[in-house]
Amino acid sequence: MNEFQNTEEMTLHWTRCQSVVSAYISSAIPNFEDANDVLQSVALTIVRAYDKYDRQSSFTAWAIGIARNEILHYYRKVGRDRHVFDDDLVQQIAQVYQENENEFSELKKALEQCLSKLQGRWKEIIQLRYLRGMDARRIGQSFGISQNAVFALLHRIRQSLRECIQRTVKYD
Repeated sequence: MNEFQNTEEMTLHWTRCQSVVSAYISSAIPNFEDANDVLQSVALTIVRAYDKYDRQSSFTAWAIGIARNEILHYYRKVGRDRHVFDDDLVQQIAQVYQENENEFSELKKALEQCLSKLQGRWKEIIQLRYLRGMDARRIGQSFGISQNAVFALLHRIRQSLRECIQRTVKYD
């Protein structure tokens, strides 16, 4: 296999599993910017180590293993505080994501469908919060509403998305 084919194959694998790996990282690292930095480190490690990937095994499981190592590295770097997961918990979370990668893929598709149905202010708020990483205070300032009102809107939007996902997965 030539270098172009290797790169193409790696890109297809990464595209298919990136959302699962991202969800795993976000479950272990609640800060959006830090989780995004770790996700980028995982992507770089995958590019650099792709020649070591065993094509007989699950790429997603391999990528989650890399993510687990990057998460542990992140926690060692930021130091230990009472909100930091220990190595065993990070491993357990990785195991759950590896065992359920197909279910997560189905849920991701449902979420994408449900997100595409959002309109107006709800769509804008979700984009500001999750695509741009804005906090509730800044979102509130941009809409001229209080931080608490943003929290309430986010709660309603998430609840609506959850119900939509449940309907989509149940009936598809």
